[in-house]
Amino acid sequence: MACTASAQHQDTLGNSEATGFGSLRCQVTVRNGTPDSPAVYLKKGQEFTTTSRKSFKPTGFQNALSGTYGAVVFSASGADLTGAHLFCLLACDRDSCCDGFILAQVQGGPLICGLLSSPDVLLCNVKDWRDPTEARANATCPGVTYDQGSRPATLRLGGQEFEISAALEGTQDAVTSFQQVYLWKDSDMGSRSESMGCRKDMEPGPTSPTEPDLTTELFFPVDLNQVVVNGSLSLPNQQHWLFKHLFSPQQANLWCLSRCIQEPSFCQLAEITDSTPLYFTCTLYPEAQVCDDVMEPNPKGCRLFLPHQPKTLFRKKVILRDKVKNFYTRLPFQKLTGISIRNKVPMSEKSISNGFFECERLCDADPCCTGFGFLNVSQLKGGEVVCLTLNSLGLQTCSEENAGTWRILDCGSPDTEVRTYPFGWYQKPVAQNDAPSFCPLAVLPFLPEKVALGSWQSLALSSAVVDPSIRNFDVAHVSTAATRDFSDARDFCLLECSRHQACLVTTLQTRPGAVRCVFYADTQICTHSLQAQNCRLLLREEATHIYRKLSNPLLSSGTPVPSVTITPHGQLLGRSRAVQVGTSWKQVDQFLGVPYASPPLAESRFRAPEPLNWTGSWDATQPRASCWQPGTRTPTSPGVSEDCLYLNVFVPQNAVSSDALDCLP
Repeated sequence: MACTASAQHQDTLGNSEATGFGSLRCQVTVRNGTPDSPAVYLKKGQEFTTTSRKSFKPTGFQNALSGTYGAVVFSASGADLTGAHLFCLLACDRDSCCDGFILAQVQGGPLICGLLSSPDVLLCNVKDWRDPTEARANATCPGVTYDQGSRPATLRLGGQEFEISAALEGTQDAVTSFQQVYLWKDSDMGSRSESMGCRKDMEPGPTSPTEPDLTTELFFPVDLNQVVVNGSLSLPNQQHWLFKHLFSPQQANLWCLSRCIQEPSFCQLAEITDSTPLYFTCTLYPEAQVCDDVMEPNPKGCRLFLPHQPKTLFRKKVILRDKVKNFYTRLPFQKLTGISIRNKVPMSEKSISNGFFECERLCDADPCCTGFGFLNVSQLKGGEVVCLTLNSLGLQTCSEENAGTWRILDCGSPDTEVRTYPFGWYQKPVAQNDAPSFCPLAVLPFLPEKVALGSWQSLALSSAVVDPSIRNFDVAHVSTAATRDFSDARDFCLLECSRHQACLVTTLQTRPGAVRCVFYADTQICTHSLQAQNCRLLLREEATHIYRKLSNPLLSSGTPVPSVTITPHGQLLGRSRAVQVGTSWKQVDQFLGVPYASPPLAESRFRAPEPLNWTGSWDATQPRASCWQPGTRTPTSPGVSEDCLYLNVFVPQNAVSSDALDCLP
């Protein structure tokens, strides 16, 4: 391959050291013994390869802190990514000081190639966790800063800056459509002689942003026996390569810990590995501790879970603020199951007020904490106070709202005191409770059996009447941190109700941070007449979803409107009523005033009946007039008319298919 650049100009994109070209043309050079033009075929996937002395590999990183030189900028209209890649590769292959290159394409704009010589740190791996809300503020990943006003954005690649005009700015996380660091596999940057005249600005161990003593005070080494290895675990991380010709092991440790400090929310663990001759690897992790659900002050039930066994691992110390940041709300529930515990901290050595104050600040310091439990556990052994910080509040039961007058859920927990203030369960404000994407997923316990929705009737909101004086009810909340799927929360609540014969109705309503489920006994209010009985549910509060067991159907006027399709006319709309049959009540669908012929009026009087061509929908909820009968006197009553060719059809619910009515004329 041979590449030729033309239309050269200097000082491009605001960089005085960069060279710009208006066009780039790369061609395949072949040996040909005949004057005829040869047919050349290039294997797919080989566009980025060529014969060279150096072998390059994509690192997965998108930037370097320093090391860029000989930057070249190609016009978007005069070059493509394949050609720019070949140009960079060939240029680095010819330069004995070149250890790799950075190739980037501005979104809808020019291509930038920067050669690398003795880079210090590679960062911004494509697999790194990134906070999309902070992408504009991060000056190193993907390397873009934004000036105020109409001034252009600045793209920083390997220590060099390029100005991007406002017209070329993309979204905050898509300024470049392509950005990759390529490294020479057999680089000699660690043993290169100074006589070669390569980079002169190299300094061993770049200055750390934090004082060494302070950095070491903020971390402590982790006992690796506490680490549990789970090879299938996908843990968010941020990775960096620190090249050994510039970093000693101690300097690499210090730089890695300092980088962790710069990620106050994300980074809680820092791992430094020495696995290659060329560089150290610094990997930053969020909190990876997982605790069992045993409510005890001993943190022995908490272990670190990592995808591999580390050799050196440091944990950031928890530094608590002097004041509480959030206002925590005490939950009106005594029992939480299916919770996800982040940490267990014993508080028995502190006063109750100081322990509670520290528990609040511990949850403040953890961005993944959605609430905490301040509990007096082990009551049978004298009692111990513990603070449990939680990633999920799970399934909340044993409500304090009904004072225990009627329950379907088990509330027997004599060994844990949560009733006396300030003991109890507390929730972080929901506005502050939108957990970052690096937080571990919390899931509800596996349902032991499937919920048969066919055994439940979904009722319209109009079928219920709110009566706050109702006392026979029970309440449960399902944390939205445990499941964001409403159907999962619904199934948990319906399953709990189905297990108890006294529970007949379940209502659901989505609230901030939880799905609220209310369980009821069979509570109805009915009105009676000579023809029918109409009943409606009594609920203590409004709800968005109402489910009732089909084993005891509700005799209500609020049931769905029965309808039948009459081809080719349209839809027949009826009504549903409860009627007394003997000593019992039955629900019956009624279709009243169904036309079977045109009204025999005017010229149609005393003639053969003709079809009525109606379309759309027909209101069949009210009876029509009766026909004239012998002996009917004038003036007639409103219930008698010549317009009387209608039928009244009565169908017991669940007795026959509505398709049976399609035989109507």
